Amino acid sequence: MRGLLTDDVRVLLQEDLTTSLQTSVVLGAQRPVTGGCIHNALAVESSVGPFFVKWNRGRAGAAFGSEAHALDVLRRAALRDGLIAVPEVLASRDATGVEAGWLVLEYLPPSAPPSDYASRLGEGLARLHARGSELYGDLREREATVDVADPSPTRTGTSAAPPSGGVPHPPSFGWFEENRIGSLDQSNPWMESWASFWRDARLLPQLESAFREGGLESRDREWSDRLLDAVEPALAAVSGAEPALLHGDLWSGNVHAGPDGRPVLVDPATYLGHGEVDLAMARLFGGFDEETFRCYRDFLPGLEGFEAVRLALYQLYYLLVHVRLFGAGYLADTRRAADSVIRSVL
Repeated sequence: MRGLLTDDVRVLLQEDLTTSLQTSVVLGAQRPVTGGCIHNALAVESSVGPFFVKWNRGRAGAAFGSEAHALDVLRRAALRDGLIAVPEVLASRDATGVEAGWLVLEYLPPSAPPSDYASRLGEGLARLHARGSELYGDLREREATVDVADPSPTRTGTSAAPPSGGVPHPPSFGWFEENRIGSLDQSNPWMESWASFWRDARLLPQLESAFREGGLESRDREWSDRLLDAVEPALAAVSGAEPALLHGDLWSGNVHAGPDGRPVLVDPATYLGHGEVDLAMARLFGGFDEETFRCYRDFLPGLEGFEAVRLALYQLYYLLVHVRLFGAGYLADTRRAADSVIRSVL
């Protein structure tokens, strides 16, 4: 059956789990579950209980390590309050050559959301975001253990390179390694300016790639250039914001009520950014109760201009990602969002 563990992967995965859990693990029955848009996604029974397993080969399976790192950071931060859950990483391996890669998590299957699910998600997300600044030093120190080079931004920006023997201050925006947004590469250079980060590390790479791949047409050049010029004035009101710990890809398919009713976050594209980014993605395709946003703002009040200006600017990143992944069906929404941002500030 398509997606199930092949014999070679099953043997290696058993060995990996036996090592990581320090007990003998024998894998049993397996069945496909939701979450298999990019990877094979399975619920797997074993001699020590059920697991959730994602696995793949080639380039698609070469980023499980960075996803595991993000889940680990999110889980540790979420444990402080217990309002939301993030599954524990039990084993991970990046695909190399012909060898498969995988990510094994504790299995937190969906359940019916309780009555306080939306409010828990709102406050829990706000508290998670608020951990960003306190985690900054630890995240910078983790770079020494990750064999990934940060690419330099392609437009002028203020990069926060660490001084010899210490962590740079003030806290910057970025992450300690590259990761993925869907199946696309997502670079995360450390930058002190939020506007520079959003322009140079988010919008500009997607625009350039969309033009190169043919997703955007020549007539889109004018608005794309004007859009990049609009980023700094559009984000002026939040220029002094502290970095927030983001999920990074918060659409409704990446959060569900777990077995105990708590919201469970999965499939992150995590970095330190501005909390409004997660709110913007959550609003882009729907599926979230308004109570979630109200409870978030009760804990972290917003600044004027989010709905009128910044919402569309943040959603543009995800719309450009969808143009590249899924084609012209997202072009009209992308152009409308860009026009909204440009008209609001230029």
